[in-house]
Amino acid sequence: MGIIKRKTTVVNVVSNIAPFVLACPAAYSIYRGSIRALEYPQFVAAFAALGVEALGISAMNIALDMYTYNTQRKQNEMAAPTKMAVIAVIVYAVIAVTMTVIAEMVTGARYLSFLYPMAGMTGYFVLALRVTLNGIIESVQESREAAKLAREQRKAALSVSDSAQIQSENTRITNDFAQFAQSNGDKRDGRVNIRATIREFNAEVAKLNDGRAKFVSELRKPGTNRAKIVAEFMQSRGYDVPPESTLRYWADKLLREYEHA
Repeated sequence: MGIIKRKTTVVNVVSNIAPFVLACPAAYSIYRGSIRALEYPQFVAAFAALGVEALGISAMNIALDMYTYNTQRKQNEMAAPTKMAVIAVIVYAVIAVTMTVIAEMVTGARYLSFLYPMAGMTGYFVLALRVTLNGIIESVQESREAAKLAREQRKAALSVSDSAQIQSENTRITNDFAQFAQSNGDKRDGRVNIRATIREFNAEVAKLNDGRAKFVSELRKPGTNRAKIVAEFMQSRGYDVPPESTLRYWADKLLREYEHA
């Protein structure tokens, strides 16, 4: 593993250095041709040669960045103009090769003065592509953040709605118990004692003795209308029948109490 790791490190270093090393001969040709044919000062010729090679790095980089962005973006998000970046790379390649060739020609080196503006225009075009890509990325990020915020707001709204619905259901069941207990005259200190009514009803079921198990088994049968069975039992004992939701609740409560008895 150590040998493989060292080999990978060496390959990575060489891969990073090779493009710049191989660009040196072309840059030197342009540098020498600019001094010989155009009589540029050395520092101007050096900047010109380095600028041409830097343009190649910029053009290749923006093309690869746009390609990577397009492969990772969602289908409904804005696409980057990769084709325009590819055109910029091709134009740079033509200009760089032409400049390198004519820089070595004694009579043709003077045409470098024509190609430098072309290279400069290509550089402006690459810069515009970079600005465009940055704008697209910022716009997409803002859209994603806005969509995320909207999802969180909808989620929060649904949570509040669910809580309100549960609270409303609990209030309704409590009111049903209260109305039922009040109809049977079970009050204490002006307030309805719901638990006493439930205990009284359970006591009636307990009086069934062996019949209680039969009563519970009827409630357990699949497809049985538990609310109807409890309602019939309450009617036979002279109770006022509460709403169906309360009947279902009491039937489930009877089953749980019987299982833990």
